[in-house]
Amino acid sequence: MWKKEWRTQPAVPIELIRKVERQTVYMRLGKWVLLLPLAILLFVTAGAVMDPTPVNIILAVGLWLLSIILNAAEAGRNKLRKKLLAPAAETTAAYVELSIERCRVQSEGLRVSKIAMVPMWAFISAAQYSIFYKTFVESGEFGSNGYWIVIAGLAIGLAPLPFVYMGLARAERKERAELDYLLKLKGQVEGKEE
Repeated sequence: MWKKEWRTQPAVPIELIRKVERQTVYMRLGKWVLLLPLAILLFVTAGAVMDPTPVNIILAVGLWLLSIILNAAEAGRNKLRKKLLAPAAETTAAYVELSIERCRVQSEGLRVSKIAMVPMWAFISAAQYSIFYKTFVESGEFGSNGYWIVIAGLAIGLAPLPFVYMGLARAERKERAELDYLLKLKGQVEGKEE
């Protein structure tokens, strides 16, 4: 009797099982990624307390606001993440459906990152400009070279922006292709089950 039941259930492709298990491990480790921004936040806050200049205070307040927004978004993702930890059943259809939902969540996260990156980088550049201007131009130690140091510092600070944006766009295209593949696979699986 159990052999008959076992044969009637569709076999789950082993590569799909491995991919879902790997993604589950990454999702569980994802919460540890927030430790670096937390360390930066604490460092900037300590700097603002030790040297309460307007630039340091604005930078600390801005980072606290960014942190609150990111944590609120992360709390929403945690609720969703609990739903996406395991398939509803040990069938191909359940694994494909789980992979599709994970892919949609990942694509949405990439879109939000691309949008949020520009104002975040603008805020960081403004803070960086204020710090550099105070250090290199107002101090007068570097003479007319102070302006060039500020410009070079901003250029170096902004240089990674296009590469990060291209990386996010590439990841988003990859997720979209993966979603198309999974939707096609879902159609094939549903066609077999009928």
